[in-house]
Amino acid sequence: MQRRLFIQALLATGGAVLARHDGRPAPAVEVDASVDAIRSVTEQYRLLDATTPAADLQTPVLAHLQLATNRLDADPSAQLAAAASEAAGFAGWLAVDRSDHRQARTQYQRAVDYADRSRSDVLTAYMLGSMSLWAADLGLASEALNLIGRAHRRLPHRVPPTVAAWTAAVEAKAHAARHDTQAALAALDRAEASTREDAEPVWPWIHPFTNTRLAGYRGSCATRLGLHDLALPALQQALAGVGPTATKAKALTLTDLAASYLAIADVEQACAKAGEALEIGVGHRSQRVVERVLAVRAQMASLQSAVAVQELDQRILATLLPPSGP
Repeated sequence: MQRRLFIQALLATGGAVLARHDGRPAPAVEVDASVDAIRSVTEQYRLLDATTPAADLQTPVLAHLQLATNRLDADPSAQLAAAASEAAGFAGWLAVDRSDHRQARTQYQRAVDYADRSRSDVLTAYMLGSMSLWAADLGLASEALNLIGRAHRRLPHRVPPTVAAWTAAVEAKAHAARHDTQAALAALDRAEASTREDAEPVWPWIHPFTNTRLAGYRGSCATRLGLHDLALPALQQALAGVGPTATKAKALTLTDLAASYLAIADVEQACAKAGEALEIGVGHRSQRVVERVLAVRAQMASLQSAVAVQELDQRILATLLPPSGP
């Protein structure tokens, strides 16, 4: 109930509630039950994403987004615009997992536009930051930096720890995409300063920004920057924190770990981690994960005769090629 009231107050004030740190409760506002239901459905889909193939979620999520936008066309309220933004943002995330980057750009831009219509600065910042992560992963460094810069400018000076830590970590990824080591490490330090293990998630985030999540960002940035002495312990910490569940996020961390092991010439560990990631990626039909694994394998061209590389190739062939007929 407290979380729902927070969301309601946030939508009503355009994000200004984030600037309040005097301990007084934010005023509750009435939200149409259908709006609350749309947001709830979006959240449940987001919770399913970690271990559910994006292709399985795509059809119901796009139908859900159409419902939200149809409602918005009939009633252009700020609350419905926020609900449509969340649905479009998640549709963009699913497109990323399917490596459909044209669709990802389209849906993320819709999410930003709807967030602007909702008059919630924090929602707009969240969608801009999400789009920045997508651009950084594609190596579009200038676009990623522009997007996270716009996100920072939309937020008030004082924000909850989850918001401050996440936006700083996203900025680090953008700097890493540009191979700006100093700026990336400085942003990671700012993220660390705001990371709280006891922090509560705040809308539109559904998870708090913990040390485990920070370690994943630090390891990913360090891998791209070639700082493997920093990357390896960070990625190992991230893996230890996520536990045994085979999530897509875990698979992406494994691919970063494989790349870092390969960079220090530990071919056996690199192939082992890439194989683990491949198993998860194929199991969840994540094109994003599979492409990351294949990118790591492509860096092993000069190691074709290594036993570990040959075994990895066998795993790749066994999982990605269709079975032969009788």
